[in-house]
Amino acid sequence: MTISREFTLTKSDAAIRQLEEAIILFFEDRDAISIHTLATASHQILRDIDSTCSFLDILERDCVKDEFRKNVRDDYTRKAQNFFKHADKDKNATIAFKPAFTEFLIFDATLMWLYAGGAKSIKLTAFLLWFSAKYPPVANVMVKKPELASMLKKHKNITQRKDYFLRIIHEK
Repeated sequence: MTISREFTLTKSDAAIRQLEEAIILFFEDRDAISIHTLATASHQILRDIDSTCSFLDILERDCVKDEFRKNVRDDYTRKAQNFFKHADKDKNATIAFKPAFTEFLIFDATLMWLYAGGAKSIKLTAFLLWFSAKYPPVANVMVKKPELASMLKKHKNITQRKDYFLRIIHEK
């Protein structure tokens, strides 16, 4: 794609493109900030389209006491997201960034996309398989679609090595 050409896309198009690019960068072990920025942008669009599909929102709502909810949301999502986007009020600020949370954002965005009826791709499938290998209890609890659950169960002994999934993505 050439950058100079204008094109039209929907919010869903933007969300899936950002999500798939975040997945590629993730498997390539590229810049954690860029991955997080793409993942949070995609996740936010998908939440705005249909927040009932976000398992992170459901967990936060059902498992976190009301008085701590704002702190959880701020600490794990908005703080880094805003830090990477804005400098108007705090030009010299620093942040202790936890890139591991990005994995959960990508996982949640992938599930939101699929549960909303979005098309399954090799990139999304590869990430789901990698995530379920690294975090089996989380994946088993959060994946409710029978076809996704059976796919994850079928590949439960798969490796966690990112280069394995990167090869799969680039072969297709």
